[in-house]
Amino acid sequence: MKVEKNYYRIELLELEMETRRKPVVFTGKYKHNDNPEWITFTTIRRYNPSEKTKTICDHINIKKCIVSQYLNLTEQEHNRKFYICGRVSTYEHFGDIRGCIILAETGSENPIWMTAQSKRENEIIVQRIIRETQQDATSNGNSAMLHSHR
Repeated sequence: MKVEKNYYRIELLELEMETRRKPVVFTGKYKHNDNPEWITFTTIRRYNPSEKTKTICDHINIKKCIVSQYLNLTEQEHNRKFYICGRVSTYEHFGDIRGCIILAETGSENPIWMTAQSKRENEIIVQRIIRETQQDATSNGNSAMLHSHR
């Protein structure tokens, strides 16, 4: 049986209502490609340190010019796990409303980072980022949209 793609990102739309544009940390795997404009992360999940969460989005594409402000990704990082801090939002595509993720302004921390050596290190980074983004609640976040497709 063929699985239909969720181009509206239903789970992201539901999460947007729940989070009300507060920063959320997601995980995803970097998929190296030769596209000069986009970087792809797959298997997007909401990060929860105490449990494995379900995939809420098949993949997101982030503008390469945005990611390069924080990371220089190469083929060596292909299939590596990354953390992405963003706010869930929506955008219109040919008259349809779709869910998306907008990078969160994180102050001194990068909103995208490769998984650290230990689970504890990642939790510390996540807590620092959430603290910083909540302190800067007046920020609208980065205007670069991360388009997700499922």
